[in-house]
Amino acid sequence: MKILIAILSVIISSIAFSADISETNIENFLNKKEVAIYIKSKLLKSYSSDNFKTIKINSIQINVIGEKNYVKGLNILIYEKYGNYYNVKTKIKETSYIDYDEIPILISNLKKIWNHTYKITKNESGILTVATRSGFSITIMELF
Repeated sequence: MKILIAILSVIISSIAFSADISETNIENFLNKKEVAIYIKSKLLKSYSSDNFKTIKINSIQINVIGEKNYVKGLNILIYEKYGNYYNVKTKIKETSYIDYDEIPILISNLKKIWNHTYKITKNESGILTVATRSGFSITIMELF
């Protein structure tokens, strides 16, 4: 069995969430109205790919100014380059949030995917995926 790391893809699902599916705590904070919100952000890692996309992972802390409660987590941004050779521009293509309390679960599930023991045979393939509340998912494809 070969795991093709080159096929490791980060996919942010474009799922239309219904009202009964909860958003992340971060999104709930960001959606507050008539309040002043402070967002503290720090770049943790940036990845570039050959297809002109850059993935940036930021740690974030958000609070309403004047209140003690806050939320922490990760902000994942996928940037896409466009334009021509002489005028390359960058725009945010996708964004997703992962609440702080989801991180240990996400890491645990990634370890399970990495250490799985399912076998594939010739002409078969396998797809392993992990998703968070916000719809952020990591998918690994296995090819024989």
